[in-house]
Order: sequence, then C-alpha cells, then structure tokens
Amino acid sequence: MHFAQFVSTRDQATGTLFCGDLFTHVGGGAALVETDILGPAIAAEEMFQATALAPRTPEILRRLAELKPRTLALMHGASYRGDGAAALRGLADYTAERMRKLAA
Repeated sequence: MHFAQFVSTRDQATGTLFCGDLFTHVGGGAALVETDILGPAIAAEEMFQATALAPRTPEILRRLAELKPRTLALMHGASYRGDGAAALRGLADYTAERMRKLAA
C-alpha cells in the first residue's frame, strides 16, 4: 500500500472493499480465495518493503476493518472472500509491530 496514493473504495451492496495495494502478494493462483491472505502479504512486504509506514497507518487499517468487508478485492494477487475485518486487523497489528521494530 502506497499511502500517499492509496484510495479505498467499497461496494456496500456486496461488502467488497477495493484494496489497491493492500495485501499484495506474489505467485500465481486462483482469482478469488477463501484461505489466508495475511501470511502471503506479510511475506511480500518483507521481500519488497513497499508500504509507506506513516504514524497513522495501523489506525487507518483498523478503521477500514470497521467496515466489515466480506470480500477484499486486491490489485496484486488473489482477492479474498471471508472475514476481511480480521485480515485488516491482522495487517494493522503486523504494521504496528514492524514500525516498533524500526523505531528501536
């Protein structure tokens, strides 16, 4: 997620959150999965370190989780159908921990 450019859109009727670069992951696979997307997203982030870590990044991710999306439509990788709020909270936790480690 490149926060300077990140814009999130959602479709209320379907519960879809269009996530842009959030949850970017590498490799092939199905267009839509119902399995873990957080692990592959963390692996890609540790490989590329492309996320803009701003002070409010974890807070913004948690606010997106409050939308309770049922589908996360990704720009880079398989989209996800399931508990999108849990996935966003997990990404927020990972991001907060990464920021703590970088600040130490």
